[in-house]
Parts: sequence; C-alpha cells; structure tokens
Amino acid sequence: IDEHGRSTWHTNAVRNLTTLWRETFSEDAPIVAELFPHGEIKPKMQAPHEFYIALHPVEDARKDSLEKLHKEATTYNGAAFALPAEIGAFPIPNETCSTVISHGPSLDSFQEALRVTRTGGTIIVDCSEDIDPRVFQIAQAFLSTIVNRRIEGETKRNLVIQKDLLL
Repeated sequence: IDEHGRSTWHTNAVRNLTTLWRETFSEDAPIVAELFPHGEIKPKMQAPHEFYIALHPVEDARKDSLEKLHKEATTYNGAAFALPAEIGAFPIPNETCSTVISHGPSLDSFQEALRVTRTGGTIIVDCSEDIDPRVFQIAQAFLSTIVNRRIEGETKRNLVIQKDLLL
C-alpha cells in the first residue's frame, strides 16, 4: 500500500496492462474506469477495443461482476477488470483513463476521477441528492453540462465534464 492507501500491486498491473493495450490498438484506445462506492456493480462497456476497469470496495459485489464483465469484453473485443478500491485510493495511475464514470457522491471520489482522467478526457458523475456541492463548484472550471443518460432501461441525471476544456 502506498502513502495514499492505493494498492501498489494493482496500480502497477493497471499501468502495465493499459500501456500494452494502447501499444496494441492505439494511443487513443478507450480506457474507461467506473467507480462504484457501494451497492451492486452494473458494468457496461460502450465501445470496441475498450479497456474497462470497474472499481468497488465490496469484495463479494466485485467478484459477482466478473462473469458479466467477461461477456461484455468478449462482445466488444475488449478487456475488462473489476479491482478492489476504497474511495480516495483508486489503484489507477494518474491520467490513465479517457473516461471516468463516478457513482460516488463524495468529493474524494470526484477528486480521484479528476486525477485518473487524461487531459482531453470525460468525467461523468451521478447527480444524486447526496452529492457533495463542491463537485458542482469545481466542475464550473471546465466545460460541464447536466444530461439525462439512459442505460439498461434506467434514466440517470449526470454531470458531464470535459476535462480538456477549461473555462
């Protein structure tokens, strides 16, 4: 464990795998992380050749998602993993992901999303009633919008932030 509480083994494994992925497909190959703080993991890959990482602190829920992730990765000719992670200690190297989807309402979760998203990346945050208001304040520094996204028959209100477009 490093000084931030991240698993150095998982961080190094993700760094090596994403480097290999980008060398195999392209520097712009989609690398997506989805942060699940609690509850059921509902992983959803979106693109061909996507490298998808689900992060979840509950070991049983994380392991239960592995079969669905395998099916998704096979369908999209991609790769998918579910890693153990605590809020504020996600084992992903800085600026690794092209997209981060955060289901956590905390400021720590949002800060991790900012840390792991590349310049030019997108952050999607669930707009739940218990979201930390500081998330919206920080989002104002970027091009951000509120959108309704429909995934698997469920409509969610999301804050979408384009990290490369500072206002």
